[in-house]
Amino acid sequence: VSTQSTGMIKLTKNNPAIQKIVAFENAFERLLMIVSVEGYSDGGIIVEDCLSLLLNLLRNNLSNQNFFRETSNIQRIAPFFEMDQNEEEGERDAVWNVQKQTNILLMLDILQVLISPTNNPQSVTSCQKVMYTRGIYMQLMDLLLFPNLPTDIFARMLLTIGDIIRGNEIIQQFMDELELADRPAIVLILMFMVNEKQPFKVRLAALYCVQCFLFRNEKGQGSIVYTLLPNTEDVPTSVTSGQLLCAGLFSNDDVAHWLCSVLLSHCLYNNPTQRDNMLLVQLELTPGNPPVHLISQVFQMLVTEESQRTRFGTLMLLVQWLEECPAASATLLQDDSFVPYILEMIDSNGSEDDSLLSSLCTLLLGLCLKFNDNSCEKYNKATLLHLVTHRVGVDNFNEILESACVKPYFTQASKSPHPTAASPNDLALDFCFTKFYKKQQGILAKTLEGEEEAETENTIESHDLIVNSYKELIKEQDEEIQKLKEQLATGSNQQAAVSTTDVEQLQQYSRDQEQYYQQYISQLQTWYNDQMKQEHDTKTSLETRFEELRQAKEHQDKYAEQLAAEMEELKQTNAELLARTDPVSAVPPVTAAPQLSCSTPECIEIQHQEQQNDELAALRISLNAALAEGETTRDALVDLNMHHAALQRALTESESESSRLRGTVAHLEGEVDRLSGLLAESESERDRLQSEIRERVEEAGKRHHEEVQELQREQQVHEEEHSEQEVHRELEEQISEQGVTEVSQELEILRQKFQELEVVHAATQHQLTSSQDSYTSLQEEAQLLTSTNEQLTQQIKSLQEEAATTQDTPQAVQDTPQAVAPQAVTPQATQYLYDYSQWFTPITADDGVTYYQSTDGHVYTLEQYQYTIEQYEQYYRAQLAEQNQPSESNTANEQQQDRADQQERTAREITDLQERLQAEIC
Repeated sequence: VSTQSTGMIKLTKNNPAIQKIVAFENAFERLLMIVSVEGYSDGGIIVEDCLSLLLNLLRNNLSNQNFFRETSNIQRIAPFFEMDQNEEEGERDAVWNVQKQTNILLMLDILQVLISPTNNPQSVTSCQKVMYTRGIYMQLMDLLLFPNLPTDIFARMLLTIGDIIRGNEIIQQFMDELELADRPAIVLILMFMVNEKQPFKVRLAALYCVQCFLFRNEKGQGSIVYTLLPNTEDVPTSVTSGQLLCAGLFSNDDVAHWLCSVLLSHCLYNNPTQRDNMLLVQLELTPGNPPVHLISQVFQMLVTEESQRTRFGTLMLLVQWLEECPAASATLLQDDSFVPYILEMIDSNGSEDDSLLSSLCTLLLGLCLKFNDNSCEKYNKATLLHLVTHRVGVDNFNEILESACVKPYFTQASKSPHPTAASPNDLALDFCFTKFYKKQQGILAKTLEGEEEAETENTIESHDLIVNSYKELIKEQDEEIQKLKEQLATGSNQQAAVSTTDVEQLQQYSRDQEQYYQQYISQLQTWYNDQMKQEHDTKTSLETRFEELRQAKEHQDKYAEQLAAEMEELKQTNAELLARTDPVSAVPPVTAAPQLSCSTPECIEIQHQEQQNDELAALRISLNAALAEGETTRDALVDLNMHHAALQRALTESESESSRLRGTVAHLEGEVDRLSGLLAESESERDRLQSEIRERVEEAGKRHHEEVQELQREQQVHEEEHSEQEVHRELEEQISEQGVTEVSQELEILRQKFQELEVVHAATQHQLTSSQDSYTSLQEEAQLLTSTNEQLTQQIKSLQEEAATTQDTPQAVQDTPQAVAPQAVTPQATQYLYDYSQWFTPITADDGVTYYQSTDGHVYTLEQYQYTIEQYEQYYRAQLAEQNQPSESNTANEQQQDRADQQERTAREITDLQERLQAEIC
């Protein structure tokens, strides 16, 4: 039978057609009958061959599996797992021979093939029901308590039990209520999982068993989370599942931490209610101190623990916790160190483990953005979106998420729900987490695209509001001009009674006025269009920089807050200046209208009115000049604010870099101390082994000497019976066999240990030397950053002094041309229009920035220097315009045309100069 079974096993392996033919020839019934006749699990090689053939017929063959179930063959397996737990201890050890272990493992493989998670769900449910009703499930549960159960069978039974209860609500509810050895069954399996003394495969199988209990079982998830919540009504007298999970989560065993983290994440999988309940869990770390939220303590473990396995488990728990839970996201964002740490982990993309950690941190940051309810003002949704788009980059964000899917850890974990790790070093990701990761990856990519489009629409709407405001302003100006026209027309009607000559003169005057106002309207519209375009461009550039400046200001310290207060005072002063301005006051100056030459009373009255109008125009010009000074002051304040913000941002960045380096230096100091301790321990261990070697050598020598003396005494006793040659030969053999061999063996063992310690000592010494070099370089870099901070602080103080004197800038600028005004009327004065080297001296600071010092001792920045030059040019151009003014004999039309041409040339020259200065600033 055994020979036939062996041939049939080879014939049916990986051959579905032959498998189906054999199955329909009553192979299942015959094989199980042979197994029963041979004694089930106690049978020999014949049972093993029958089970191997049965496994070949069922594996990867859905039709054979259905036929096996429909022909009621599952019920015939139940006697296979009947064991007598009342046997004597010696008999128990004899029970678990190699053949029986092989038979049980094969039968467990057959059960797993029938209820594999990859099979048809309806078929799996039917098989689970039969195994539960026919008692196979309870037989396996009872075997978990069987004494001296082999490790392989123990682990395989846990996996099989997990497959039986996976997704079956009835069996899951029964297991929740089941007790084994006066403990809940779930608590007993968790004890196997968190116990460090249990073999690794048993702990991993226990994790899978509890995962199957939680699969699509919201009631089971709630029962475990409930044991974590604070409850003062009934204090449990025995250990609970929550206590076991917390003990494993915060233990020094990184395997226990990973297992408990994965299990807690399964308690939260697709269950928003339990995510909110978990936020109520608080831990009292030390007596007398306030309790800490569990999620905050989990994040602190992510920061402090150096084990990659611990970090993988912690990140999987946090990621699962944040899904559809804005409260959890807000709790993490309240910690100021959370976002900087996650950004630092995203940037660390070195080794294989670091790359996978970077992907998990990227997913964590994306979930914080997606489920952000803006309850944390410092890191609201807009701030996180700005960090993702500008700090990380959308394309880089998506690439980091996609890179994890091709990592070996990820692909290995995503193959099967059964755990595949062969050793603790292979622990990284969980099967359910890989499915969750792929799902969230696509959702986050679409979310980022939608957020970017929304941000662009908001920017366009704000720009449209600005344009509409300017359009309304222009409309108001047009209405005012129309009213002036109507008043002018009314005044012309009142003069209808004058003489024909006067009427003609008035008509000519009216036409001239109409032409003048048309020119004025055209200039006004051109000016407003230019202003609107300039304001639109300025608004666009300012909005681009706004988010960066706002992020920098949020991280200012106490010194930066004082500067902000001073800036507020300057803004108030600026607001007072702006309050006195009129939106229409900065229009181009009004050119005087042609004068009437008439001696009639009506003409005299008109001339009197014209004089009043000229006086009003002069007042308007004066007001325009004052408003221009106010605009200049405001521009100077804006430039000063921008420069001040740039320096503050540089100061903040340098301080953050300094704090990071200080933390790195502190970490290296601790590492140096630790390595020094290891070096001292290795040296003491080496000394101890050297002394032990000497003691053992001396002891072996003494023992050898005593044996030699003993043998010599025996030689003397037997000297009469044996010859001297035989005695010497026996003596040498005994010495070589007993003394020399033992001493040489001990010396060889001690020599190997000594060489190993020498290698460890050399490696420790090399690591200590490299750490000291890194510590020295970091100290030098920290000193350099400290000096840079001092220079930035001095620059900010100088800016504060300049800000205090900025309010007097218009007067100072106005006084400077007056001091050289006598030279301006001379022909040589026009040379100063292009040569300013004798008025200003360039000064280069330590940080490379160029300043300009005037002859009166004032120091100007580049923007202030350019502004002063512009004031000089305007003053000299006005002087040249007065020198080149035409004589009185010129007609009024020629004067008006010359003034218009002069104004146009001046406007072009000012525009060209502003463009050149703006280009230099850029």
